Amino acid sequence: MNIEVNCLVRFLNAKGGGRVKRIKGDTAYVEDEDGFEMPTPLKECVRVDEKDTFMPSYKAPVINKSKSKQKTISTPQQELGTKSFDEPSPFARFEEEEKEFTPPKLHQLLKAYGEVSAGLYFFPLDESQMELSNYEMYLVNECQYSFYYTISCKQQDKWQLIAHGSLAPKTEAFIEEIVRKDLAKYDELNVQILAFSENPKLYKGTFDVEFKLDLKKFRNRKALQESKLFDDKAIIIPLIEQSIIKQKKKNGQIIERLQEFGKKDKTKTKANNSVPELQLEKDRNGYYKFDLHIDELLDTTAGMDRRDILLYQLAKAEDVLRQYNKFKERNIVFIHGKGEGILRAELIKLLKKKFPKFKHQDASFSEYSYGATRVTIK
Repeated sequence: MNIEVNCLVRFLNAKGGGRVKRIKGDTAYVEDEDGFEMPTPLKECVRVDEKDTFMPSYKAPVINKSKSKQKTISTPQQELGTKSFDEPSPFARFEEEEKEFTPPKLHQLLKAYGEVSAGLYFFPLDESQMELSNYEMYLVNECQYSFYYTISCKQQDKWQLIAHGSLAPKTEAFIEEIVRKDLAKYDELNVQILAFSENPKLYKGTFDVEFKLDLKKFRNRKALQESKLFDDKAIIIPLIEQSIIKQKKKNGQIIERLQEFGKKDKTKTKANNSVPELQLEKDRNGYYKFDLHIDELLDTTAGMDRRDILLYQLAKAEDVLRQYNKFKERNIVFIHGKGEGILRAELIKLLKKKFPKFKHQDASFSEYSYGATRVTIK
């Protein structure tokens, strides 16, 4: 059947369907009942009429079985070959089955109630050697709502899509098998879930869960938990419980406050306006110096990515500049190292934006070798 714009179609190998809004090449952009456009190959679309439905039921339809036919006792007339008025016709069996057959309902959807719940389950293939075992990852829908979902992992500061699809209520989706040596690549995950109900039609909300896996659990058998849904034990990561996101980045609160680190505490400034809080040491040239290397600022960077570290370093630099703002003509050397030059470039942007009167130049080459910037307070 020809697929054309504005016709109704259903999907051949997946549940759902809708109206074709546009066609580009061999792809049809199908708009479902909720207004979402889904790009679908034309060969995966089947044209239907207005009365067709798009969403199959969650449970297989139950067809009533025909009752067993009772044996008839032959009468003398039947034995003599005389046809009795009560004798069943040759088509009686088919007629009886046709009467008893009840066509299944097209929709047998679960009635949605309660709140949204979901989790990630990691099953070790060899429970006795967890530190060497591969893992199977499942997304489990633990509630009465349907899901559209995407799962991504962060690799080299870029999000890589792992899986996406739809998930019926009270079901699970196998995501992939993770090779043990690649487990570290999955330490930072993002799961996006759109929860909705089809009967009655109800949008329950969108949940964006971004978090870091505790990889220590994958070496400890005590981290395995029993589940009501599976026979095997698994490392269970609750994503959403009672419509509340359970997993958050450990440094989430720190990130929210990074922009506040450079702001001056007015109360402390008025109480002690002449003595800065940070006491800086002097280098061989008599300039004050402040080391921006992250291992000099923090004991650990667990839970922080490169962007978080950069923001923290810039916040500390701004903190120093504001505290020494009243010490005119004072020179402060910020040690940032050569590296890729990102921290130095961002430090100069900070100076131009928030401290335009301050002067800056490369610090002593013999002492810092282009790895530091000297700022003169003006």
